[in-house]
Amino acid sequence: LDLVGVTDVDGRARAFCKGLEFLTERVNVLRIDAANSRLRLIAPVIKDHGVEYERNKFAEKLRDGRTSLNQTKAWIVGSIKVQIASGNIDADYIRGHFSASNCLLPAMISLIANSELLTPEHCPETLSFDVHRIRALQKDFHTLVLASSVLVSSAHFLLTAKTPPEHEAFNTVEELFNKSGHQDTLDIEQIVVKIDSSLRGSPVGAQARTTMCRMVHENANPFSSVRRLMTERVKGLLNFSSEAPSTRLPRNLKMLSPGLDKVHERLLQLWKLNRDVHINTYQDIVKEFVDSMPKES
Repeated sequence: LDLVGVTDVDGRARAFCKGLEFLTERVNVLRIDAANSRLRLIAPVIKDHGVEYERNKFAEKLRDGRTSLNQTKAWIVGSIKVQIASGNIDADYIRGHFSASNCLLPAMISLIANSELLTPEHCPETLSFDVHRIRALQKDFHTLVLASSVLVSSAHFLLTAKTPPEHEAFNTVEELFNKSGHQDTLDIEQIVVKIDSSLRGSPVGAQARTTMCRMVHENANPFSSVRRLMTERVKGLLNFSSEAPSTRLPRNLKMLSPGLDKVHERLLQLWKLNRDVHINTYQDIVKEFVDSMPKES
């Protein structure tokens, strides 16, 4: 540390503290590097034995009464009932072909689509170590829903106002929202103000801008029919394990592709690991539900 030219006591003290801060930061970097190196060394062992270890520890907690399956049963059975009510599956299919693997991904999507952030108290026991991951997915999911609601509303208005979505006006809205969309929390009030400001000088007149901003604001409301529709659309896009959801996005939502694919990738990682660890538990829950269904006449 160069203290040449620093003659006053306060100045030397500040320089000394900065030196200590620098050394502390470097030590932390070295510690992280060492920890990562150790993790890389044991990664093959964790991969081979981690699933079995976690499964056995969960079974042990069940036997000891340290946990239960109450929340997990309510979650899985509730998801199946929603799928039946929505017509995605029918009772005959459940009786003959349904398995835990069929219901787990939709059940996980139902968790991240919930507007209330998951808490440890209301988390399914089989996901108790994943509350943080699920909460992060919830935030990203609802950001995608809000973004799609705004973009669909803007495209619809510009189209009916004889301004095609290809027009620079929609590109302006798209680019604006793309920049805003990287924030952790989106403020619809700010977005509407920025949309109005960004469209000044465009072919969209003052009255049309006001009408458009009002429509966007109304449709972004969590209780609006457009917001509910886009929630179901995003859920449907995520409910595939074999392809990137962005391949099925309409043209006016293509800017959401990176965020949508990223959420899908993280969701699949969580789904696959949880399925591998708890598949037998889920099979028992599904079988119990199927056995309780009314028999065919």
